[in-house]
Amino acid sequence: MKSGSSSETRFYRFFPMELRGDLTAHTLPFRGRDVILLTLLRHQPALARALWLTCWTCASLRAEQLPGEVFSVREGLHSMVIDRIVADSKGLVWMPAGEGLARFAGSDIRVFGASDGLPPGSTLDFIELPDGSYVVAVEDRLCVLRPLASKTHFACESPGHGIIRRVLQDTRGLWIGTVQGIWFRAANNNRWEPVGSARGATHRLLRDSRGDIWATISTDLFRFRQDGRIDRWSYKDQIVADKGTALAEAVGAVWVGSQYDLVRFDVDAKTGDARIGSRFDASHGLPSRYVSDVTTWNGEVWA
Repeated sequence: MKSGSSSETRFYRFFPMELRGDLTAHTLPFRGRDVILLTLLRHQPALARALWLTCWTCASLRAEQLPGEVFSVREGLHSMVIDRIVADSKGLVWMPAGEGLARFAGSDIRVFGASDGLPPGSTLDFIELPDGSYVVAVEDRLCVLRPLASKTHFACESPGHGIIRRVLQDTRGLWIGTVQGIWFRAANNNRWEPVGSARGATHRLLRDSRGDIWATISTDLFRFRQDGRIDRWSYKDQIVADKGTALAEAVGAVWVGSQYDLVRFDVDAKTGDARIGSRFDASHGLPSRYVSDVTTWNGEVWA
């Protein structure tokens, strides 16, 4: 399977039963510098249970060895820039994009935009809430879609803290990562409160299995513990993050992409203390020291 036009955004779906054998960074048969996202959607309904990737200007991308599907303009994707792929509890696949919000429902792609109540601008993040509604970050606005309501339009608000890059919910409330830092709104409160004192641009947000919130802000890594303590790693720890570096929890550890290498943080099960456990770079088989995403599949870590 080869891509055609070099100017279209495309995303690919490969099925787990086709991904067998010892596939490593050296043998995975993708070539092309413009492959920017590799996402494995695990433990989801059959529609979403697959390995996905997206790219643009990817005329050199080849994937003949992995049977699957390719979606582009013909399926309604248009020429959008996609940097996230998210599956909801129903198995629908959502893609925040530069020109709206795309939804893949198994055979076709629907793009939500102005006619659905989304404001103009880039859609930067998307999450599903426990009640089945969705929250979308569009520039400096937060928009909510409640599919069970009579109206299918998005209802939007402006928290007033700049462009919203990341959205996250936990049992305490809603978190947003903006260009001005992290802000939190409790479940029964309409007021946004600043989290910590860091006021740089937030790149990634992660809630780990302990309930702590990890974030990359400016070039530093932070952990906001449930007990109120804040941990921070920076340049002196050889942690230099940016908007493209990874932040994920996989195989009992937190993995952080840095401009230096891929870092594994080990978290003590009793005390909750985190420390740098291992670092991985070209000497361990990575083709680049810059890691943009990390996920797990069959108990293995994929970067």
